[in-house]
Amino acid sequence: MFSKSKNVAELAAQTSHVQILNPDFGDEILYIEGQPRDYRFDARNGTFKLGEEEILTDHNGQPLKSFTFQPLAWRIFTDTLFGREREETWAEIFFVDSENCLSVIMFNNSSVKELQKLIQPLFYKRKKLSEVVLTMTPESHENTKIKPKATYFIAKFKMEDAMPERIEAFGQYADCNRIYRLDTLTNGAIYHFVADCFYNALAEQEKEEPIIEEFKQAA
Repeated sequence: MFSKSKNVAELAAQTSHVQILNPDFGDEILYIEGQPRDYRFDARNGTFKLGEEEILTDHNGQPLKSFTFQPLAWRIFTDTLFGREREETWAEIFFVDSENCLSVIMFNNSSVKELQKLIQPLFYKRKKLSEVVLTMTPESHENTKIKPKATYFIAKFKMEDAMPERIEAFGQYADCNRIYRLDTLTNGAIYHFVADCFYNALAEQEKEEPIIEEFKQAA
């Protein structure tokens, strides 16, 4: 039987620091396979974070009011993650941040629905998310179904066309590197929308295991 914990450990042991020269920008994109830099949108207070604790701020030291990035790879899926008890719909979007690190930002539920509103018109224009620059902006809402009522935030999105040279450069990078976040991969995820360049490491390893076993038996 396939053991996720065993295979996650094996995959993690195989990863290494990857530095890919990007001649278009004169810099390297830093990426540890399966462990992109972790950005977060905190729907509880409408902040953007690097990791669990570091709130991103502007030059005045105030929390960022928006967050802009160009998608490189992505997936929208339903799964039970981070020890939560119920299934939720998640968006996981990979991008290169301002320090040329391969990064990921995740958000769920209502914010995902907002992103999906942009995906449909893009589809009918024959465009991909990798061809636009997205700007996320928190919007405050009240939950009046509970007492006392609580405030939460939904991410709203705006988009503009990305620079052709960046589309090409990031596309080449995505084609040459296995882009995924290892600690959010499960066998139970239900996929709704996924980039061609997203690498499902667990699924690929499952495909390889029967081939390896067959080879051993034939030897």
